[in-house]
Amino acid sequence: MSEANSNSRLAWARFKRHRTAVASAWFLVLLLITVLAWPLVLKTSGPAFAQMHDPNHLSDAQFAPPTIHRMAEAEYRLEELAAQPVDALRDQDERVLDQLTVITDFPEVFGNVGYFLAAEIMNAARNNIQTAEFRRAFFREYEPMMPGIRDYLRRAANLRRRGLAVKYSQKNVPPSQWGSPERRAAAKEQMELVQGLADSYVMEKFWRTIEIVCSYPDFFTKEQYDQLATRRGIEQAWKAHLAKARQDLTYYKSILHTGALFRQMVDSAIEVLRTVIREKRKETSAGPEPPS
Repeated sequence: MSEANSNSRLAWARFKRHRTAVASAWFLVLLLITVLAWPLVLKTSGPAFAQMHDPNHLSDAQFAPPTIHRMAEAEYRLEELAAQPVDALRDQDERVLDQLTVITDFPEVFGNVGYFLAAEIMNAARNNIQTAEFRRAFFREYEPMMPGIRDYLRRAANLRRRGLAVKYSQKNVPPSQWGSPERRAAAKEQMELVQGLADSYVMEKFWRTIEIVCSYPDFFTKEQYDQLATRRGIEQAWKAHLAKARQDLTYYKSILHTGALFRQMVDSAIEVLRTVIREKRKETSAGPEPPS
């Protein structure tokens, strides 16, 4: 028993030295006391306090007309929303959610008009909100790469035109220079440069090789040229590259276009909500109609 008591005292001492654990324990004790005592507080306090803080009490406060302060706060939130800078990505998801938040934060100001707008906006934006992460990832990766992609396609297209335009003929070489050591060295150097390109530049290597073979018929045979010229896989790869580039550019432009459309939609909804606030102010300033 003495050993068990000793272990208990050591455990209690360690617990008391752990200030975070002690504070958490006191917090749980106070929370438990509050939960147990709350029904008694409601019974012993005044009826107004009990009615206000009873969790089961039904209130008509949400249907009460908005105060001047609440309308001013709602209007300020709308102006903040309207002042957000143009952003093709944010305009079609986060800005839409910001507007829905404003509507739901001020139900007494916007009423049924606000709920109707929120439902219509959510129906229109649901798919864009669900696919926001994929769209953001594509946009942020593609946009800075656009100049490089254009430059690559332009260079590849120029090489392709040169490769298709060149013809294999012995007349490409002056008779006095045919098979000279200088030409042999130049052909070898150019072929080494082409072979040194990365494997991903397969199309560039192909068209540049055709150009070199046609420029040096004194070192490359007609059979070698024919073997290169009859390969159709490179042309198919080029068309696939162009198709992918057009697809990516079309998707990029669609993001910009969709962002502009959603911005117009949110701006139109903001104008409707501003009108609601103006009408509410008129009703508040006019006051209740006198009984007839």
